[in-house]
This record gives sequence, C-alpha cells and structure tokens, in this order.
Amino acid sequence: MTLKRKLLLGAVAIVVVALTIAAIGGIGYNADQNWQFVQGIWGTVRDQDRGGYYFRKYATVWTYPRYMEFIYNDVKNEGADPCEATRITFNDGGTARVETFVRIMTPIDFNDRREFHRQFGGASTEAGRMQLVKNAVGSFMIDCLKTTASLMSSSEHQAARKGEFKQVAELQLSNGLYVMESEKRQVKDVTDEEGKMITIDATRIILGKDGLPLIKKPSPLTQDYKIKIVHFSVTGTNYSEITREQFVAKQKSFLNAELSKAERKEMVQERLKIEERGRKDKADMTAIANVIKAKAVIAAQQLAEVAAQRKVEKETVASMNLEIAKIKKTEAETLANQMLAVATINLSAAKKDAARIIELAKAEQERIQLAGAITEKDRVLATIKAERDVKIAIALAVVKSPLVVMVSSGGAGEKEDVMNNLINIRLLQGAGIIPNKGQFGEILPIPMENLRSSPTSK
Repeated sequence: MTLKRKLLLGAVAIVVVALTIAAIGGIGYNADQNWQFVQGIWGTVRDQDRGGYYFRKYATVWTYPRYMEFIYNDVKNEGADPCEATRITFNDGGTARVETFVRIMTPIDFNDRREFHRQFGGASTEAGRMQLVKNAVGSFMIDCLKTTASLMSSSEHQAARKGEFKQVAELQLSNGLYVMESEKRQVKDVTDEEGKMITIDATRIILGKDGLPLIKKPSPLTQDYKIKIVHFSVTGTNYSEITREQFVAKQKSFLNAELSKAERKEMVQERLKIEERGRKDKADMTAIANVIKAKAVIAAQQLAEVAAQRKVEKETVASMNLEIAKIKKTEAETLANQMLAVATINLSAAKKDAARIIELAKAEQERIQLAGAITEKDRVLATIKAERDVKIAIALAVVKSPLVVMVSSGGAGEKEDVMNNLINIRLLQGAGIIPNKGQFGEILPIPMENLRSSPTSK
C-alpha cells in the first residue's frame, strides 16, 4: 500500500470519527415518559420536556422520570434494601412493621425542576438519582407513620382503624406533620364485667378555627422538592409477636367478658320473664275488673240518661203548661179589659142619660112655672120623678160597666174572633181611646154569652 493511499485512509478514518463524535455530542434523545435537565457547555440550563430527538449541542443531560414508584417492605427481591418496612409503636406499647407503596409525580415547572435537580442530581446515573428521591420520600414517610401510630392503640388499629391510619398518614405526607398533644382519656374497659372507666394515655390532633388540623412542619416533599403524592397505600402490617400475644389475651378476656355478659343477660331475661308474667296476671285481673266496672258505669249512665230524659220531658210538659197558663191569663186579661171598656162606655152613657133626664126635668119645671097651670099633685109627682131620675142617674154613674164590648159569634171560629178582638183592644189602647194602666185581673171574667148584648139604662 502506497503512502498516499495510507494517508487517504487515515483522513477518512479521522473524518468518520469526527462525524461520529459530532453526532453523538450534538444530538440528544428524550423518551416521552421522562424529562431531561440540560446544561450547556457555557453553563446555560434548560429542561427538555418534549419527547424525541433534539440538538443537544454537547450539553450535559440528566434524565428524570415523570412518575416514580417506591416500595418499602421486607421482601428481598423488591427494593434495594430487604428491610425497608417502617417500624411503628402504638399508644398502648404495641409495635408493628408497616409496608407501604408510594407513587409520586416529579415537578413540571422549569424552576421547580431546576431546584429538584439541585437536590437530587448528584448521582451520575438515573437509578442513583431515583434512589436519592426514594430515600427522601421514605425518610419523611417514616415520620408521618410514627406520628399517626400514636393516635390509636394496636388493638384499635387491628380491629377498626386501619383506614383512618392510612388516611391521616397520607394527608401528613402531602401537607406536613400535624400539631398533636398527649392527654389522659377515660374509656370503658370492654373486657371488664362491670364496664368500669379506665384511664389511658392518648394523642389527639389539634384543630384550628377553621376545623382543619394545624400544621407543625410543612411537608418537604411538596414544599421544597415540589413533588406531588399521586398514590399512597399501606400494603401490609406485621405486628410483633408480643403484640399478637396481647391481641390473643384481649380476645380471651373479651370472650370471657362476653360469656359473663351472656350469663347476666340470661339471668336478666329470666327475671324479666317472671316480672312480665306477674304483670300479665295483674293485667288480666285489671282487665276483668275494668269490664265489671265498665258494665256498672254503662248501667249507671243509662239510668242517668233515662232520668235526664224524663226530667226533660217533665220540664217540657211544665213549660207547655206554663205557656198555656200564660195564654189563658192573657185571654182572661183581655176579657177583663173588654168588660172594663164596656162598663166605661155604659157608665158614660148612663151619665149622659142622667144629665138628659135632669135637663128634661128642669125644662118641665120651667114650663110648669111659666104656664102656671101645674097643680100641687103634678108638682109633687114631678118632684118625686125628678128625685128618682137623679138617684137612678147617680146609681148608674157608679155602676161598673165595660168600656169596650167585643162580640163573638160563638161558632167554630171563636178563637180567631178572640184573637182579632185582642188586636183591636191593643189598637184602641194605642190610639188613646181606652186607658192602658197596665193593671189586670181586677174585673172578674164575664162569659162570652153575657157580652153579646150590651146593658141598657132604664
């Protein structure tokens, strides 16, 4: 091979190497599930969010997954450390190892990504950087789990509060550690046959005015690293051997207490059965007595109602008799008024007749005196006649006679005639023709047949 050919081949090799170096250093690639932090040769930085090839321009690139998943358990083939579960202690002294799963989302803003890179970009490999993030998440998660465990006893956690434990731990992982304080709390001992109150040490979360828990220390994951907790789960809880023995002892004690309660309930049921039987017998006797009483009450009520009905009937008859008596009284008063009116008219007529007779006697006397032809006998007779007429007039003047006479036909319509006569009397009284002094019953009633003809003076 000639020297010229060797030089040509060397030049070609140099060009290929140069092009390869240029291609490798000048072009970069980013998978869509990742984002990259790119630092140029002159110190300028940016983030590569879009997936695919791009011009890297010989910049240094750090790759971070958009989402990271971390498992903290004691399984050897899961995780770098075979003992990554968290040991927690409950407020009754029971312990357990809690296995968890955490899924996070890395920052999406450039400034947040730059700070995140400054925190975890020290490792040269992507796996190393993820391990740094896992350590940071796990460290704060341990604090959250331990503070949450102090809120309950191991038996409460094992029986009914696992969901609450997971929820409080997750909220603290995202928001920060809550302000808590210990207190003495009295609760009923479920294992005590008498159900007495016992005092236990407990921890409670302090709430603010808005009803939300007060934050003692903000979460560095969300506050400093700008990480978002996407998913958190407690995948397992392994209680210690002593705690399990404590569960068994409590179960036995609870079982004994339940047996004792069952026996007491049976005794109570028997006592209640006896009491109910006595109440039933008493109720039966009471019911029989009530039936007898009800019958007597009904009979008495019936007698009272019959007596009341009879009383009403008697009162009705008496009222009717009273009305009839009032009507008869009114009729008698009417007849009396009629007879009084007739007597008044007769008296007036008698007075007029007497005056007329007196005037005639005077005229006759004057005629005799004027004529001079009267004899002694005629004079004596005239005087006697005159005195007689005067006495008759005086006697007639004091005779009580009716002012008004109402004549009845005496037939079938006699009652209607009486009613019409009463109306006429009221009309005469209203007109002032006959007096109305309001005094009745002074004149004796006169039979209707005596009123059919008025008395005349002789």
